[in-house]
Amino acid sequence: MKAISFIAGTSTMLSVTCTAQELFIADGGRALVFNPVTLQENREFVTQNGTHPSSFQNDVAMEYWNGALYIVNDGGLFAYDPMTGDLINQAVQTPSVDRGYALKIIDGDLYIADGSRVLVFDTETLQEIRWFTVQNGTHPSSRQNDVAMEYWNGALYIVNDGGLFAYDPMTGDLINQAVQTPSVDRGYALKIIDGDLYIADGSRVLVFDTETLQEIRWFTVQNGTHPSSRQNDVAMEYWNGALYIVNDGGLFAYDPMTGDLINQAVQTPSVDRGYALLMISQCNSIADINGDGELSGADFSAWVIAFNTNSSQCDQNHDGLCTPADFSAWVSNYNMGCS
Repeated sequence: MKAISFIAGTSTMLSVTCTAQELFIADGGRALVFNPVTLQENREFVTQNGTHPSSFQNDVAMEYWNGALYIVNDGGLFAYDPMTGDLINQAVQTPSVDRGYALKIIDGDLYIADGSRVLVFDTETLQEIRWFTVQNGTHPSSRQNDVAMEYWNGALYIVNDGGLFAYDPMTGDLINQAVQTPSVDRGYALKIIDGDLYIADGSRVLVFDTETLQEIRWFTVQNGTHPSSRQNDVAMEYWNGALYIVNDGGLFAYDPMTGDLINQAVQTPSVDRGYALLMISQCNSIADINGDGELSGADFSAWVIAFNTNSSQCDQNHDGLCTPADFSAWVSNYNMGCS
């Protein structure tokens, strides 16, 4: 078997920034696409939904990987084209959850969490691979039975009505648990920013240390009661120095360090089935080997793997072969940037 390795710095690669970022807000039946700078809606498309017999939530979660927008709601698990809204794939096996949804891609697998389990699905076939249980409980100040999930530095962080936990995503073993239980009353959202763990409810953001799971600080955020929402839910995303939060009060951008309000959408998203929030960078470049919508050093490692496995992504010069000449072609494609 052929194998190749490269020493970092042996080629010249420019720093590439993709500019086609869009902010996707999902409810159970639609995806609304906003400009992250102006917070104006660009477009929307309809997504499938349903009423799941074991769900009290009408909740939704969303993740992006390799050109597909994955959405799980009471109707099941679906993959869409984020630009056109076309349905790409649908799980035959509907995830069965009863405490809201959370969704995360880890090493090419799709993790779906409810309040008491994590189900792991294959992103290509949308078939369940395995599952493991997680701790849960009934929090006295929570009306949600909600759940949020984030991955960082080998740990899968989950917050639910039982508290804040860190698990090994491969074995399901509990790594750590917060002594101080986050107190929320409007659903959960979770995001890692610069090594800190941000937990949002509808009116506050609590910041925890990822190692100790101790609270560092908190700040208040705007909220409200949206006439078309039954959720009191919240979703959160981070991009370009801004912490985006959507809740029943609308769509806001905050400074994550100070909690200062940076921007607010004039047009309030209208949803009735919970919120999911995701920033998607569209990078139409063959050099984006790992399909994350950006060009970075990670694509170099991904190309080496493609070469060593004779994957079709190795062929960067379109000659139908996978040869060392494709490395030079990949560098050229990388330096051309995102279209």
